[in-house]
Amino acid sequence: MSRSRRRAPLLVVLAVLPSVSLVACSDDQPGTRITVHTDAETCGLSRDTAEGPITFWVVNDGEARVDVALHDADGDVVAELDDIEPAMIQPMAANVYEGEYELECRPAQGEVMRSSVTVG
Repeated sequence: MSRSRRRAPLLVVLAVLPSVSLVACSDDQPGTRITVHTDAETCGLSRDTAEGPITFWVVNDGEARVDVALHDADGDVVAELDDIEPAMIQPMAANVYEGEYELECRPAQGEVMRSSVTVG
């Protein structure tokens, strides 16, 4: 096998990596967008929304990492994010149907907080 042939797969991987990271950072999330501000004392959301795709843009305004999860009326996890660093913004996408949901914020230092979301 020639030397240039062995390098081809590596070059392909390196060419694909930048486009993957750009997609991950894109704000082309479908449906309704809701911003959630969270820190050690706040899980800033209580509002109604329509059925369908929804993206929560989680903003960690605190000084510690935070985990965020969306639970349905049965307590099942519909979507979640782990270890959102301070000063970071992360999208959390979910497909929601009519009913009551609960957004749970768990800061690394502090109490678990919950906010209600009504879909319908």
